[in-house]
Amino acid sequence: MESRLSDSVFKTAPQRVATTLMKLAGPRTMGLAVRPQVSLTHEQISALAGTSRETATKVLGDLADRGLIRLGGGPITLLDAEGIADEGG
Repeated sequence: MESRLSDSVFKTAPQRVATTLMKLAGPRTMGLAVRPQVSLTHEQISALAGTSRETATKVLGDLADRGLIRLGGGPITLLDAEGIADEGG
């Protein structure tokens, strides 16, 4: 709880979305050959990240454009866990 509160105060919306993706993917995501997936809607991710759905969708689209994640009507696939972790600050 304390972590979420400090994130909402000190992190930008893109940092919060990236942090949320990493938390949902699990702690052993870094360095794995397997690409983790997150099976939540943009609305659910936005609620967890403390932002609007529109903002979460924009951030997810930006991450996809940069090759960090893959979007496509199903689960979100994390392509570059280290890059996403860097985005999370």
